[in-house]
Amino acid sequence: MLQPRATDFEISDRDWVTLERTAEILGSTIESMQVWDIMRAIEFMTANEKMNPASISIYGKGDMSILALYAAILDSRPGCVVMDHPPTTHWNGPPLLNILRVTDIPEAAALFAPHELVLLQPAGHGFDYTAALYRLTGHADRFRTARSLPAALQVWKQERSPEGLN
Repeated sequence: MLQPRATDFEISDRDWVTLERTAEILGSTIESMQVWDIMRAIEFMTANEKMNPASISIYGKGDMSILALYAAILDSRPGCVVMDHPPTTHWNGPPLLNILRVTDIPEAAALFAPHELVLLQPAGHGFDYTAALYRLTGHADRFRTARSLPAALQVWKQERSPEGLN
C-alpha cells in the first residue's frame, strides 16, 4: 500500500504549514510532490516487481483521488483509477499550481480515457463532461460508479489460481 509523503503520520498544523512553505520555496506544492510519489510507485511496481502496468489500479479518497488521477494520466500505464468522493473542481480540491489556467477536474478526468475510471458514489453533475467524452471515444463502459472498493475492482471476476487464491 502506497502512502505518499505527508499522509503516513499525524502532523501538527505548525509542521504542516512549514511543509507547505518549504514546498512553495521549491516552486511546488505538497500535493504535486504526492503525485510524483505515486508515479514513482508505479515505476517501481513495473520495473522492479515486473507487474503488468494495465493490472495496476490506484485508489484515492477525497483530494487524494484527484492526485491519483493526475499520476495515472501523467504516467498513462495504470489500467484503473478508483476515486472515492472526489471534489469536482480545483476550487474545492487539491491545490496544483496553475492548473485552473488550463483545465479543471472533469476535463482532466476525461483525459484518462480509454482507461477505466470508477467513482465510489454517483457521478454528480461535475462529471457530466467526463461521461460525455468517455461516450464520445466509445468507452462509456469504462466510466462507471460502484458501491464499494471490491465492486470497483471487480474482485469476483478475477481468475483464481489452482490453490484457490487470487
